[in-house]
Amino acid sequence: MFGTKDHVPLIAESWQSELYRYLGGIIRNHRGEAVEINGMPDHVHLLVRLDPRGAISDVLRELKSSSSKWVRKDHQPKFNLQRRYGAFAVSESVASKVRKHIRE
Repeated sequence: MFGTKDHVPLIAESWQSELYRYLGGIIRNHRGEAVEINGMPDHVHLLVRLDPRGAISDVLRELKSSSSKWVRKDHQPKFNLQRRYGAFAVSESVASKVRKHIRE
């Protein structure tokens, strides 16, 4: 999960799904799979399967950096994300619950 700077609601519904597709592409470029992506105007939740050979911090760094640049260029010039993020490992046994939570 990561959020907009100061929790300002800058993620507009009109381009939100495009942002999620963009994030999914970045995850695929890191040999991962975006299982579920959703969020609110001020944050994004992702459930992903990542290549175990890669570092989570590298994926998150690129997700945040590339998506911020894309949003500023194409949609919202004042867009910025918080410096921090949350990343948690979940077992397959609870992945469907996490996916449902993200979807809702």
